[in-house]
Amino acid sequence: MAATSVREWQDNLEKIYPNTGVNPDTMMVHVFTWCSELSRLLIRNPPTEWNNPASDRIDHSIVKGIAWIVAICNHYDIDLMKTLLTRFPGACPYCQLSPCGCDVQGRVANYSGSDVAMPPKEASEEFAAKIRSNENAVYSFDKTISHLQKIYPSNRTLLKKGAHAYVAAKLLEEGGELQSAYRQFELSEQAKRTSAGTSTPVEIKTDFKGAIAEEVADLTAWMLSCWNISLPKKSFNESIELSFKLGCNTCHKRPCKCEPYHTSFNTEKALERFRDDVARARQALGEAGKKVLDEAEDIVAAAASAESQEELAALVKRADSIPDAQASQIARTALDKLMLGPRR
Repeated sequence: MAATSVREWQDNLEKIYPNTGVNPDTMMVHVFTWCSELSRLLIRNPPTEWNNPASDRIDHSIVKGIAWIVAICNHYDIDLMKTLLTRFPGACPYCQLSPCGCDVQGRVANYSGSDVAMPPKEASEEFAAKIRSNENAVYSFDKTISHLQKIYPSNRTLLKKGAHAYVAAKLLEEGGELQSAYRQFELSEQAKRTSAGTSTPVEIKTDFKGAIAEEVADLTAWMLSCWNISLPKKSFNESIELSFKLGCNTCHKRPCKCEPYHTSFNTEKALERFRDDVARARQALGEAGKKVLDEAEDIVAAAASAESQEELAALVKRADSIPDAQASQIARTALDKLMLGPRR
């Protein structure tokens, strides 16, 4: 049975990507890579163009980004759904309103129906009650997106106002804050190990793991908001199911057999750039170039599933023999990049 809830997807992705022996530095690199890729796509594709092929890349970037955030959660034993509902229990964590009222009253909680700020302790207790009322909720990704949309309905209007660069900046900001929280946790653990057994062992009381969970929630919320902004009629549940229905969406194994671990992004980017180059070439070459571009696509498709360097070498020779120089160069550029990817 296909996974439906966020928790089920977290368990499912852990089976596909057990991450045994994978340094969390690698996970953070991938998280930040997909944040950067999504930021680039949002900036380069204004709202009027959301129905063009770039929307598929936005879809792919958000799904991959969330998958790597889940990897971080699994590494640190963080329940993503509980973390999201602890951070956003049906209200903004700052003004404690739904929809958020921070733009009017600032990032403080007021007494209901007034402009008088609650004392910090009282505000904390009220927010804790909101968390308790939501702690047993079971949401799918689509329902989580709707849940966040009720708290932050203005997010959908951001790009319509030309503020897509703001959303892109927020992704990078939240990615950087997650990186900072992660490094502080790792450094605190290192300090504990180094001082263990000494006469003055280090005592660290700050909840650095809790800080990771908080930043995970913030970054996930922004990525899901990007989905709601740019793909409002599309189901995230269906997209993540399509991406991982065969296991790893690069090697199609369960668990993933990609090696080295960091090369899958290179493969995806190579194919994405190749498709762009072919699309432009088809416009320039017209009907006359159809045959040679079809040949280039056949060669690159074979290279993407090649299992040895010998197969790739034979495909390189085929690419070099394409009679049209432009089509040959497009194929060779893609092959050069694919040769850096994993061979299974």
